[in-house]
Amino acid sequence: MSLAIISLAPSYPAKARHAIKARWPEIDLDSVPIVTFYGYSWDGRLFDIPRHIAWNELPARRPVTRMKSHFIGFRTGILGPHSNDNTVEMLRPILMQKDEILLLCDDDVEAIGAANDFLCDVFGSIPKGRIVYPMGLFDWARDRDTDATRMMTGAGYFEDVAGEVISASEISDYFDYNYVLNATPILGFAARSAGLKGVAPSAFGLQLLYWMSEQETAVTPFGLRNDVMRDWRGLGKYADGKGMGSMRSRQAIVERLAAGGYLAKCRDGATDLTVAGRNFLSILHKDCRDPDLPFRIRKWGTLPAKEARSKVDGYIKAFFGKQARTTDRSGMARAAG
Repeated sequence: MSLAIISLAPSYPAKARHAIKARWPEIDLDSVPIVTFYGYSWDGRLFDIPRHIAWNELPARRPVTRMKSHFIGFRTGILGPHSNDNTVEMLRPILMQKDEILLLCDDDVEAIGAANDFLCDVFGSIPKGRIVYPMGLFDWARDRDTDATRMMTGAGYFEDVAGEVISASEISDYFDYNYVLNATPILGFAARSAGLKGVAPSAFGLQLLYWMSEQETAVTPFGLRNDVMRDWRGLGKYADGKGMGSMRSRQAIVERLAAGGYLAKCRDGATDLTVAGRNFLSILHKDCRDPDLPFRIRKWGTLPAKEARSKVDGYIKAFFGKQARTTDRSGMARAAG
C-alpha cells in the first residue's frame, strides 16, 4: 500500500503524525510525498477575470475560471526540505500512482473548496475511494491525542464525508467570481470617484466598511475587528453562528481594504475608516449595504445547484444593476466607454 499526503498548511502533517501512524502503521512517514496546496487557499489562486467587458453587458454572469497556481509546496517526509513554486503538472505523476491520499485541511467552505479545486486539477475529478479525509481533525478544541487517533482511524473518503460542503464551496466560488467580475468595473469606478485607487473591496470587505461607518468611532482595534467578523450576526434574522469569512480570510479582507485606501492602519493593528472610504460608501446605492450577505451565501449553498446559481444570478443582477444605474446618471457609462 502506498500513501501520499496533501495538506492545506505545511504544519498539519507533523501535528497529525501519531494519528497517521495509527491508521497506516506500515508506512514510513520519512519517505511519504507531501504536497501543500496553500496556493489554492483564499485569495491565493486568483480568478481569471475577462479584461474587457462592454458596459452594456453589465451586470454579467459567467462560469468560474481561475488562473493556474504556482504556489504549491512539496517535500518528501514530514521533516524533509520544503520546495515552493511547484506546479500541478510536476506533481500529478507522483499523486496518480499512490493507492491512497490523505487530505489534511480544515472543514470550512473555503478550505474544502481549495482542496476540491486542487484535486480536480490533478485528477480531472475527485477519484472515488482514494482520498481519505478525517473531517474535523483540526478542531483543536478537542483532546488532541485521543480524538485525533480515533478520527484518523475512522476517517471516510472525501466525496462521502464532505459532499455537502463541496457543493456549498462551488456556489460560494460562483458568487465570488461573479461579484469580482462586476465589482471590478462598477465599484472600481466608484472607488476612483471617491479618490481611491480603484481596487474594489471584496463582498465581505464592503459589509465590514458599512459596519465601521456606523460605529461611534471608526477606529477599530485588531481584537474587536476580528471578533466582529467571527461573531457576525448581520441583522440578526439569519445568524447561524458561523460569522463572516474564515480564520484565514479575515485578516486578508482587512489587508485588501487597507491596500485600497479604504482603511488606515493605526497602532497595534487597529484600523480607521478613511475620509475617502466614507466618500466611497456615500456614492453607492443604499442597497449595497447587506449585512446578511454571508448567511445568504451559505443558504444558497444548501440548495440544488441549478436553483442556487439562479439565486446568485438574481442577486448579482439586482445588486450591481442598481449601482450601475446610479452611476449611469452621473456619467459613468460615458466614462467607461
